Amino acid sequence: NLEWRATVDRSEGPTVILIPAGHPQARLLIARDLLPDGIGDGSVLLVQVKLDEEATAAGKREIARLQKDLENRSSS
Repeated sequence: NLEWRATVDRSEGPTVILIPAGHPQARLLIARDLLPDGIGDGSVLLVQVKLDEEATAAGKREIARLQKDLENRSSS
């Protein structure tokens, strides 16, 4: 798991712009409805990121299947 902080820079309609701590030049855009109620400019968020290994494995299998389908189509 990875954990870091980000500050709400501003909102633009349904989008919130975050500045990750320690990366003042970076900007992250995220849908407001994915964030907790009550946040505003200057709010500091604790962000936790975890790799979903099961979903990743399924996604990789699906991508491999799609790539194989494309290869089969192009060789026909």
